[in-house]
Amino acid sequence: MTLADLPEGPPPRIDVVIDSTLIHDGTEIELDPARHAWSEAMGTHDGRPILAVQVVGGAQFVAVADDGTTTPLGEPHEYYNYAPRLVPESGHLLLNFDDRGTGRSMYTVLDASTGEELAVLLSADLSSLEPADRAVVDLWSGARNPRHRMLAVSPDGSLAITRGSRPGSPAGLTVGPVGPDEGIGDSTTLDFKGRFGALVFESNDAFLVRVGERDEVSGESMFVVLRCTIDGACERTTQPVAYVSIAGANPVHLD
Repeated sequence: MTLADLPEGPPPRIDVVIDSTLIHDGTEIELDPARHAWSEAMGTHDGRPILAVQVVGGAQFVAVADDGTTTPLGEPHEYYNYAPRLVPESGHLLLNFDDRGTGRSMYTVLDASTGEELAVLLSADLSSLEPADRAVVDLWSGARNPRHRMLAVSPDGSLAITRGSRPGSPAGLTVGPVGPDEGIGDSTTLDFKGRFGALVFESNDAFLVRVGERDEVSGESMFVVLRCTIDGACERTTQPVAYVSIAGANPVHLD
């Protein structure tokens, strides 16, 4: 299927940044592109949307007010390999830094309300991580399901999205059960003309996925956020833009 063939649906129910606009609870909040040229949607904590914005020294977390003004949370932190994550269950912000020289991974845990640094842990000793934080780290590292590259899990834990096509074939995602019946029985595979970038479950019955296509006139890559149900029906929730970030989304690598 192509993006142009899909119907338009309501805005995402998860925080999304499109270019310099934050979509929060279906409302558009204009950000200051001169101040924050790059913004990554983290999600909402204590009723406030949180972004990771690019600054000298790494990523600076900020809380966003209804008028688009931002308040810094803590100090900037370096990260490498995976985008920072807000973990709603623990109330923490997580950053990953992979040292390319030593090969060691380091994880920084911050308080999502204040940005206060709570812990800095090496991958060799993650025993003090809270279960919800550990689940994110395991998903980053592929420890939960390295064989099938589990890309996202539904909120109730019953369904997972895995890569559904071989390298060189059209981009595909498979939605199916988790556990002993994984890969058996009811499953749905979605194929698009385009490139998957990131995805996250919006509910137990639907997920959001960023898909990109190259504009035939300008040659630039443009991205939209699709909402797809677990039975394979999809709709566009945003217009094509140059930049999209979905809160809590995991990267998708199908090549």
